[in-house]
Amino acid sequence: MMTDALHNQNVGYDELAARHADGEHPAAPTPVNGDAPASKSARRAWWRQPFSPLRKLWRMRLLRSRLVRLLFALGILAIVLAIVAFGILRVLGARDKIATLTLPFVEEFTTVDVSKWLTREGVWVLRQDSLAQLANLEKQAQLYLPAKIAADQPYHVSTYVIFGGSTRAAGVNFNAQYPNLPRQQHQVRIVRHEAAAAEAGALPSPTMELIAGYTDEQGAFVPQVSVPFTLDTVQYRLDVYVLGNSFTVQLNGQTMIERRPLFYTGGLVGFVAEGPARFDALRITTAQTREPGEQVYVSDFEQTPGGAGWVPLSGEWEISEGELVQINPAAQDAAIGYEGSAFENYVVQVSLRHLIGVGGGVLFNMASPYQLNGSYIVRFSEQTDSIFWGFFDAAGLFTRQGYFDIAPAGTDAHTLAVYVGVESYDVYLDEQLLARNIPYQGATPATEEGRIGGHIGLITSRSSVAYSLVEVFPLFDNSQMKLPKPQQVQDSAAPASVMATVAVTSTKATTPTPTRAVASSAVTSTVRPLTATPAATRPRATPLPAGSAVTTPGVDGWQPVLRGNLNDAGWRPIGGQWTFSNDALVQSDPNGIDLAIAYAGAAFKEYTYSVDVTHREGNAAGILFNMPYTDRINGAHMVRYSERRPGGIFWGYFDSGGKFVGQGYATVDPPADARHTLRVVSGANYYSVYLDDFLLAADLPLQQNFGFVGLVTVRSTASFAQIKIGQMATPSRPAPPATPVVTPILPADVTPASQKTPTTSTSATIRTFPERRVLSGIWEDDGDALRQTAPDPGDYILNTGVTAASYRIEADIQLPTKPETGAGFLIHMPERGRRHGATIVRFTNGGDGLFWGIYDATGAFVGRRAVDIANKPEGDNRFHLAVDVRGPSMDIWVDDELIASDVIIPRGEGWIGLVTHGGPVTFDKVQVTLEEAAP
Repeated sequence: MMTDALHNQNVGYDELAARHADGEHPAAPTPVNGDAPASKSARRAWWRQPFSPLRKLWRMRLLRSRLVRLLFALGILAIVLAIVAFGILRVLGARDKIATLTLPFVEEFTTVDVSKWLTREGVWVLRQDSLAQLANLEKQAQLYLPAKIAADQPYHVSTYVIFGGSTRAAGVNFNAQYPNLPRQQHQVRIVRHEAAAAEAGALPSPTMELIAGYTDEQGAFVPQVSVPFTLDTVQYRLDVYVLGNSFTVQLNGQTMIERRPLFYTGGLVGFVAEGPARFDALRITTAQTREPGEQVYVSDFEQTPGGAGWVPLSGEWEISEGELVQINPAAQDAAIGYEGSAFENYVVQVSLRHLIGVGGGVLFNMASPYQLNGSYIVRFSEQTDSIFWGFFDAAGLFTRQGYFDIAPAGTDAHTLAVYVGVESYDVYLDEQLLARNIPYQGATPATEEGRIGGHIGLITSRSSVAYSLVEVFPLFDNSQMKLPKPQQVQDSAAPASVMATVAVTSTKATTPTPTRAVASSAVTSTVRPLTATPAATRPRATPLPAGSAVTTPGVDGWQPVLRGNLNDAGWRPIGGQWTFSNDALVQSDPNGIDLAIAYAGAAFKEYTYSVDVTHREGNAAGILFNMPYTDRINGAHMVRYSERRPGGIFWGYFDSGGKFVGQGYATVDPPADARHTLRVVSGANYYSVYLDDFLLAADLPLQQNFGFVGLVTVRSTASFAQIKIGQMATPSRPAPPATPVVTPILPADVTPASQKTPTTSTSATIRTFPERRVLSGIWEDDGDALRQTAPDPGDYILNTGVTAASYRIEADIQLPTKPETGAGFLIHMPERGRRHGATIVRFTNGGDGLFWGIYDATGAFVGRRAVDIANKPEGDNRFHLAVDVRGPSMDIWVDDELIASDVIIPRGEGWIGLVTHGGPVTFDKVQVTLEEAAP
C-alpha cells in the first residue's frame, strides 16, 4: 500500500511538471493523504521543474552507473586543463615568436614596416628617411625591434638621435626582457632641460644631460649615472657598447659613461622618446669584449660569429669560410668600415684574393666608419694592371695622388700594407715598397677635432674579393706615453718606488708654487713609456755577473780593434753570424730577429757610445748599451732602425723577461747602403740619442744606467765600424750639439746660447723661424707675420722649429669676428710632429675668453681653466698674448695684464708651436726670447 501511494504521488508530480513545460497552469493536485493544502504543494513544485529530465534519467538509473559518473568528471577536468593550456601557450608561444637577431644589423629607415615592431606608447612612422615619434606625450613612447640578442653576445648599438623643438628626451633601450616591456630593461637617453625665464625676460640656453640606468620589475627607472653637458647640437650620435657584464656609452664619439654594470643580459633593442623626436641609421654589430678605442687590432673572420665591429656601407658583404667577402662583382666602390676603434700612427695590413675581377683595396684615416667622405684609399685598379692611391674629400669627390704598374693580380693571395704616419703614408704590396712619403691633402681626416688618424675599412670596385686577415699595429712598436709629474732627479742609488703618473682633471683647485728649475738635470724627460717608472724613481739596476768591473771612460776613451778572433777580442755572439771583415764587425744572417753580440771585456757607466753602421741587406741594424748580461739582451737598452718602415729609428729597453718596451721614435731618411753614425750618451739617470751628430731625443729615462755594450740586427745584414766609448761632456746631462731639427737659427747679431759661459742669466731673441713645420692648416709667411687662412673650425698647428725649457713667447694676434675662432701657443710639445703631451694657451669664442690645458698621451684635450677677457671696442679683435715659461711652470699675459701666474705644466721643456681654431688668423711680431738660467 505504501509503495502504491508513493508511486501515485510521483505520477502526480510528473504530470504537473509536464503541464508546466507545455505552458499550462493547472491547479496543484491534491496530495494522496490529504494532509497538506493544495496551495502549499503548488509552491513546492515550481523548483522541481528544471530537474525533471534528470529525475527521469535517475529513474532510468543511467546516472547511477559509476562509469558514467567517471566519464562526466573526466570531461569537466579536460575542460579545465584546456583552459590552463591555452593560457600557458598564450604566454610561452608569444615568447617563442621573438627570433634571434642576426648581426650585423643595419636599418636606414627608408622602407621598413614599423607596424611590425613592438610599440609601447607613441606614434611611430617613417619621415624623411628616418624613424619619427610624433606624439607629444607626457610619458615615454617606446618602440622595440622584434628580435632579441643572445645573452652571451657582446654587441654595439649605434644610432643618430635628432631633437625637435618639443623634444624633452630621446635615446635607446637595450637588453629589454620580453614580454616584460617596458619593465626590466636598460636605457640610455639624452635629456634636455628647458630653463625658466630669467629676470630680464630672456630664456637662457637649455642644459643637457646624458642619463643611463635600468627599470626594475615594477617599471620604476633606476638611474646609474648622469653626465651633464652644455652643447645642444640638436643631432647626436649615440653609441652603446654592451660588453660582457658592463656597458659603455659614447656621445658624438666621446666616451661619456664607462663600464657600468648590467642588471639584464640579452634581449631586445629599441628607442625611447619623450615628446616628438627622430632617429636615423640604426646599426647593431658584434663587439669585442673590451672597451672601445684600443689601438692594436687583428680581424676575427675565422671565428663564429665573426666580423665584430665591421659595418657595411655598400655592396654585399658576408663571412664565408673564415673570410670577409664582398660577393657582388657589379658593385662600384663597395665599402665596409671598422667602427670598433680609430687608429693613429699605425700600419694597416690586409691579406686578400680576387674571386671575380680585380679591384680590392683598403681604406684608412676614415673620418667616419660609415662613409667614404674624408677617407684615404689604396686599391687595385679594375681597369689597368696597377695600384693607385688617393683620397675622398669632404664631399666624396676622389683625388688620385699616384699609381704604380704591377703584374696582373690574378686570383693569387696578396698582402697590401699602408704605413700611416703623422704627416705622410707609404704603400707596400707583398712587402715591396711602391711609394713612400705620400703627403696628406685636403682636410685632415679626424674622428675628433684636430686628430690626425681615423678608422680603417675595405673596398672593392666591380669585383668580388675575399679578405682573410686585417691587422693594425703601431708603426714603430712604440708604447703609448704618459707624462710624469715634474720632480727633482734623485740619486741613482735611491730605492725604487711605485710608478706615478699624472691624473689631470678639469678643476679650479689652487696650484702650488713650483720650484724653479735652475738645474738642467731637474727637467723632466722628453718621453715616458707606459709601463716604465719615471726616471726620478728609476728601479735598481740589474747587477753584473760576478767579477765584472764597471769603468767610467777617461779622456782617451776606448776603441776596440776589429780583427782577429771574436772570442779572443772579447766579443760574445748571442745570435746570428758575426765575423770581423775589413776592420769592421759584420752580421751576415739576413733572416733572424734580434741577432746580437755583446762586448764582454768591460762594462761602462756615464759614457758616450758611438758606432758607424752600414746596411747591406734590409734596414734594421742598431746598437745595445747598458746590457746587464753578455749572453742575452734582457734588461738592455736599444737604439735601432725599424724593419717595418724604412726611415724610422726607435729606442727603448728590454724588460727582465726580454720583452721590448718602446720609449720613442723619430722619422729620418731611409739608411739605404750609406754609412751612418748612431750615438748614445748614457748618464746617471737619462740618455740621449743622436744620428749623424743630430740630436733625435734627449732626457730619456734609463732603466739600467751601467753595463756592457753590443750590436743588433733584425732581418738584416750590416757592417759595424768605428766602435767608440768616450767620456760624457757633462756627468749629469749631455750638452747636445746644434742640429737643424731642434736648434733655432739665431739672427746674425745674437750669440748662440751654447757658446755663452753659464755664469749669469743670458737671453737671445728669435724673430724668424726658418725651421718651422706646418702640421695642419694653411700657413703663409708675410714678412713679420705668420697667417693661417683655413676658415673651417678645427685646430691648425705650426711648429716653430724651436725647442727650449725657459723662454718668453709673445705675439700680436688678429682674430676674425667669428665666435667660433681662437688662437694661441703650444708649450713644451714632446714631439715635433704632433701635439700629444703639449700644453695649450688659446683665445676662445673670437676673443671673449682664454683657456689653458694639456693634451694627454692620446691627444685628447684636458682643460685646466678658462677666464673671460674684457670686451674691446667693436671691430677691435687684436690681442697681445705673452707666456713666460720657466721649465714646469708658466705665467700668462694678455695685453700686458697678468692673467695667471705660476701655472703648473706637466713637462719641463719641448717644442714651441702656434695654434689656431679656424681662421683666418694672423700672428704679428712673433718673438721667442730664450733664457738660460745661472747654475
